[in-house]
Amino acid sequence: MPVGEMTLTVTLDDVASLLDIPITGIFYNYEHMDKEVVIPMLVGLLGVEYKDVFDETKKTRGRHVCLSCLWGVY
Repeated sequence: MPVGEMTLTVTLDDVASLLDIPITGIFYNYEHMDKEVVIPMLVGLLGVEYKDVFDETKKTRGRHVCLSCLWGVY
């Protein structure tokens, strides 16, 4: 979140310290998947058009979609 001319970064450790919430376990580590695998998977799971998922992954420059895209679907 922008603060003046600086950018403030809030980490999981910051949240744990401020809210006194213990963070246990390991971080989620996903396996690398190519877009050729991810796009058909998202089409099937989300029930959206191939072109929409392709455009979204192109916009995000990765194998993921933004939360705003999911809000548009649901």
